[in-house]
Amino acid sequence: MVQKTSEKKPKRITMQYLLNNHLPIWVRNRTGDADSKHPLGLISMQVGWGDSIGRVVIPAGNDPVCITDQVDPESLKSCRDLFESVRRNGLELLDPDKAEEYYQQNEDRRQIMRDKIDSYLSGEKEDVPLPSEVLSKKTGTLHPQVGDICQRARYKAATERQTLERLIEQAKTFGEEDFRYVSINGFYDAAKRWGQAQLAALEATKKDPVEAHVSNV
Repeated sequence: MVQKTSEKKPKRITMQYLLNNHLPIWVRNRTGDADSKHPLGLISMQVGWGDSIGRVVIPAGNDPVCITDQVDPESLKSCRDLFESVRRNGLELLDPDKAEEYYQQNEDRRQIMRDKIDSYLSGEKEDVPLPSEVLSKKTGTLHPQVGDICQRARYKAATERQTLERLIEQAKTFGEEDFRYVSINGFYDAAKRWGQAQLAALEATKKDPVEAHVSNV
């Protein structure tokens, strides 16, 4: 539960405000966004020193991540990489209340993210190498990750859950043709439905750009 504070909440959430008020620090991975200086991908940082070294991971995608669930707040105060990632728009600081509200509305995503973070921290790897002839197949003007994800699904080198998670992580870099390709060639029903949902959201955006947005789930 988010700890309440008597201090008036600022218009822009800052690390100093969160740390001073002993609030959980929630972030969103912004790599791959147009105004970010980081290419899309996992953000991993070493935190602390000596016998108190910890590791923080923030998977790609739009799901909020509570980094004070991974390491103690005191260690974060001296984590230069964290402050730099926020400054360079690799990470977005979130209002803790808004982050909790997101998971109240998307409860299934909470455990999925916990499991994903645990797998990264334990060193597990989800990707399974495929034969070179498969990986070298051309996908025209599509984003290079689209063909890779769909081929891994087709050859069952990735489960339905892994395939859907990779699509969700990469969604911000995909365009209409990519979503259409997934809706046809996603192999798994969940992946195809996801592609269809993104296409529908894009169509709705064209009709009403204020109300519509691309869905993550």
